[in-house]
Amino acid sequence: MKLVFYIFFTVLCVSGCTSYSSISQITAMPEPIIYQQQVLRDRLYTDGISENNTIFYATDRESSSDQDDGLFYTNQRGSFIRVGLGNISPSTFNDKNKIKVSDVNEYGYLSTALPYGKLSSPEEANEPGLKIANQQFSEAVDEKLAASRQKDIFIYVHGYKTVFENPLLVSSEFWQYMNNDGVFIAYAWPATPKRLAYFKDVETAQLSGHNLRLFIEYLAKNTEAERIHIIGYSAGTRVVITATQQLALKYYDQPQQKIKQELRIGNIILAASDYDPRVFAAAIGHELLNIPEMMTVYMSASDDALGLSRFLFGEGRLGQFIDKSASMADHTKSFFNKNKKLYFINASTAKKAAIGNGHGYYFSSPWVSSDLLLILRYGLKPGLRGLIKPEGKLHWIFTDNHPNTLQDKLSWLAE
Repeated sequence: MKLVFYIFFTVLCVSGCTSYSSISQITAMPEPIIYQQQVLRDRLYTDGISENNTIFYATDRESSSDQDDGLFYTNQRGSFIRVGLGNISPSTFNDKNKIKVSDVNEYGYLSTALPYGKLSSPEEANEPGLKIANQQFSEAVDEKLAASRQKDIFIYVHGYKTVFENPLLVSSEFWQYMNNDGVFIAYAWPATPKRLAYFKDVETAQLSGHNLRLFIEYLAKNTEAERIHIIGYSAGTRVVITATQQLALKYYDQPQQKIKQELRIGNIILAASDYDPRVFAAAIGHELLNIPEMMTVYMSASDDALGLSRFLFGEGRLGQFIDKSASMADHTKSFFNKNKKLYFINASTAKKAAIGNGHGYYFSSPWVSSDLLLILRYGLKPGLRGLIKPEGKLHWIFTDNHPNTLQDKLSWLAE
């Protein structure tokens, strides 16, 4: 056993020695299959990232200083939620080029969404030039919404071992396939780009979940968004679930219509979730589903990264849950089968889902990224996205001929 742990931590240390420049940029996302078929492409085609492409962001990271080697934000926890715009370097549509954040324009911080509540004081911000950005940010979001066909906000929450730039880049990739429509906001919580910081990030995710909840409430109260959608990835699903669970507890005794009117939360998507499925079930049992219009959980049996998390915690992970219906009580199975809000998607058979360690399939698999985009753009349920549900199972799957099935299902888009 000692040898196992020695090898384990040696691998972590060696694999964690990467330069900042190598992890602050990403390779452009492979083209989703909805853009690979001419009939659909003619209707949905999106240009590549332009030279002036920008993405909104919110972060509870600490601001960098002159001594931080040009970083925009550090990996430390901050005392405020800062908001702004990031400028993304040009990228040719659907190639293998790297993209990066070339510059950021911070508006300031949100004085109505203070992480420490009554323990914080907007008047005591001790950073020179730090401004209150409440109105400026909401007006910038509303201006973009007014120019969009889809009047929705999309929030992307990244995983662990991630620098500030990563969620902005991932958001920009998905946003270009949304025709740069609506408003995409990258939520950059203070994860640490070191494998040995995993447990630190797990605790930080709890605090950032609280901050994300404050940010969602700010957007719901101060913008004209018709709906707010949230995508959580890996350890970022901890942030999303924490935020959603706090909202569920806060609105526990409120009617559904009031919750929908005040929060306007549309789709919540949890991809490759590094979360305990029993804790998730407890949250579902205490009205978590009262908050969104629909919740989708992507899972994959080939997600090796979650295997390491399962080893560390001694419990299964939601992103590898697949289907445990055989061990469920009849009452529990009945609940999941009858509910119209929560859907489990088994991505194991999706093309390119097992690339690398199989953890980034929501981005690397053209089948899964297409599926995710169809949720965000049209709110389609699994059957209308070409997925099927095997008899006796709780999850939906991709068929072997998914591209053809999907084209048939989406024939209405070409009309």
